[in-house]
Amino acid sequence: SPTVPVGDPYVVKSTEGSDTILTFKTSLRQPAGAEGTDWWEIEDSYSAAPGWSSTAVTKVVIDQSFSGYKPTRTAYWFYNLQSMTTIEGLANLDTSASISMLYMFYKCSSLSSLVLPHEFNTGSVRDMSAMFSGCGFSSLTFSDTFTTGSVTGMGSMFSSCSALESLTLPSTFNTGLVENMSWMFANCTELSSLTLPSSFTTTTATNLSYMFYCCSKLTSLTLPSSFTTTTATNMKQMFDTCEELASLTLPSGFTMKTGTALPGLSNSINPFWISSMDNAVSYGTSEGTSVANINTILGNLQEGATQTFTRATVRLTYDANDGNFGQDDQHQEITEAYLYGNENDIISKTGDGAFDNTPVPSRDGYNYMGYSTEQTATTANTPTKFPASSTTYYAVWGQGAYVVKSADGTTLTFTYGAQPEGTEDEGWWAVTDDYASGQEPGWSSSTATAVVIDQSFSG
Repeated sequence: SPTVPVGDPYVVKSTEGSDTILTFKTSLRQPAGAEGTDWWEIEDSYSAAPGWSSTAVTKVVIDQSFSGYKPTRTAYWFYNLQSMTTIEGLANLDTSASISMLYMFYKCSSLSSLVLPHEFNTGSVRDMSAMFSGCGFSSLTFSDTFTTGSVTGMGSMFSSCSALESLTLPSTFNTGLVENMSWMFANCTELSSLTLPSSFTTTTATNLSYMFYCCSKLTSLTLPSSFTTTTATNMKQMFDTCEELASLTLPSGFTMKTGTALPGLSNSINPFWISSMDNAVSYGTSEGTSVANINTILGNLQEGATQTFTRATVRLTYDANDGNFGQDDQHQEITEAYLYGNENDIISKTGDGAFDNTPVPSRDGYNYMGYSTEQTATTANTPTKFPASSTTYYAVWGQGAYVVKSADGTTLTFTYGAQPEGTEDEGWWAVTDDYASGQEPGWSSSTATAVVIDQSFSG
C-alpha cells in the first residue's frame, strides 16, 4: 500500500470560550490565519521560547495527525505555559527520535499532574536540563519507556517543583553518563519523600552543587551505593537548607578526592554549608562520635561501609525578663539551632560559633544591657558561642541618671531610668559621679530658666 505523507508540523492557536488552545498537528496544507500570530511552523530546534509560548495558553492538544511525526528535538516546546492546566493527546507525541528535552515543560506551573505515556520514549535524549523545572504538578508518573541512559545533562531537571510531595524515579532512570546534576532537586519545598534507584549513579558527574538545596521538608535521604563522588569537583551547598533532614545515609563512595577536599564547614564548596541560624542543618555520626570535620569521616569510610549522619538539636530560648519583644507575652523562643557531633563540637551560622541574630527586647524605664544565664544578674554576659545544651538566656536591665533638656531649651529635668530619646550631649546628658573643679557639665546653659527634679530621681 502507498505511504501516506505525514505533512508539515504546525502549532495552531485557537480560542474556545475562556480557553486559549495550542494544537500540535501535521498537515499538507498551511493553516489559515497569519503566520506568527495564529499559527507557527515547528522548527528543527529551539534555543529559546518559541513564538507560540504564552502565559495566556490554558490548554494544549496533540492532534492524532501528529502521531506520524518524530521530532528530533522537543526543547522549549511547552516553555512558560504558566496557565496551561491540560495536555490532551500526549500519546500522539512520538519522542523516540528526540535528542533534547531542555526546558520542555519549564514553568508549567498550573499543570497539577503529569502522566507520561508509553509513546513518550526518551531513549535518544541527551539533555534533560530544566525539563520539569518550575512545574506545578503534585504527582509525576513516568512511562516504561522513560529511560535516561544517553543523558549527559540533568541540571535543574526537577528544580522548583514546589507542589511535588513525593518522587519515585523508575529503575530505567540511569544516570551513568550524566555530568551535571547541579540544582537537580533544588527548591522542591514540599518534597518529603524521594526514592533514588540503584541505577542512579554519579560515576561521571562533576557538578553536584545545590543538588538538594532547600528541600526543606525532606525528612530522610538514603543515597544508593552507586552514588559516588570521585569525579565531583563542585559540591557547593549540596544539602543546604534541608531543614527537616533528620537522617542522611551516605554510601562508601561518598568521598572527597585529592584537590577538592572540603577543609571545613565555612568552606564555600562545602556540601553541608549552613546558610542561616534559623534553619541551620549539620550532621553528627549516629554513634555520637565527635566530628570536628565531616570530611575526616568521609575520607575514612571503608569499601562497602556506610555512614549515617543524624541531626542533634539544641534550643536557645531568650527571656525578656520583664521586658518584651514587641509581643503580648514576655517570653519568646527565637530560634532553634542545630549542632553536630558531641556537645563539644558546636557550630553556628558563620561556622565559627558566632551569634549574629540575638533578639533585642525593650522595657519601659530601663536600658537593655545584654543577656545572662542568671535571671537576677546585673551584669550582662551575652553568649558568643552556642551552648553545649539547651539554654535560656535572660535579658539584663539597667538604669541611669540623666539630665534632659526641653525642646525649647528652657527646662532641664533630672530623671533616673532608661536612656532618654534624642541625641546625647545635645538633648540629654548622663550624670556622672563627679565633675572636676571649674568644669561645667554639658547641660549648663544660659537659656535654661527652670530645673525639674523628677520623682524617679529619688531612687
